[in-house]
Amino acid sequence: HFTGNDTGYAVSNNAFLKTFNGGLSWSTSYINNLNGASVNKISVISNQKIVAAGNTGEIIKTTNAGLNWTNYTKSILD
Repeated sequence: HFTGNDTGYAVSNNAFLKTFNGGLSWSTSYINNLNGASVNKISVISNQKIVAAGNTGEIIKTTNAGLNWTNYTKSILD
């Protein structure tokens, strides 16, 4: 998901990728607090605030471009 010409974000399993040069290079960090789930969707609210969802209903959010992630309720149906 690109937020402009140069800045973009992606996820693959538990890898969080970001680029600041239009995709020429990507930095990778890993999301480790998912209780065994894999991240498969992201929603970019701003360059700092991103929400991600895991394959088992885990929802996490970052407010610092992926440096730290906070877990939220696994499912509103639980």
